[in-house]
Amino acid sequence: MRSLLITVLCLSMAVCILANDYILGERKTGDYSVRDNLIIKPPLDWMAFKATIGITCPTNEIITYVKITNRSDKKVNFQRLSGDIGIRTLVVMAKANKGEGLSLRVEVRCQLHPMKKSSKERINNAFSGNNNTGDKDDKIWLDKDNGRAEKGALL
Repeated sequence: MRSLLITVLCLSMAVCILANDYILGERKTGDYSVRDNLIIKPPLDWMAFKATIGITCPTNEIITYVKITNRSDKKVNFQRLSGDIGIRTLVVMAKANKGEGLSLRVEVRCQLHPMKKSSKERINNAFSGNNNTGDKDDKIWLDKDNGRAEKGALL
């Protein structure tokens, strides 16, 4: 029984060591899956394959998590060409050795940029708890020319 346990542990550790993943960022509450697809390029003896993976989130959203998993047992080199977590775009290049194919799974998650929330939501968050009087006449206005929020009547 002990030898079976040791064998299972050794095999699982070998699988974890052989796994060649590219992970950026971390999962956050409120993020959602933007992309979850496979990239497959079969091996050719005379060619080393490259895959340029472009990742873009919708407008007013940022990338929170990227995971590119190598599904084959061959070594794949990953290189970030541009972009990063916390912005809208990211480009990663995956390179296989000569005579080896690529089999990748790409998972990308995005969320609404914290500073790009709707104007009403930002204003309400900015002034929440500051007005304890409960007056209905005391309104919050948004100055669209320079993005300032002002409390009270417009001047």
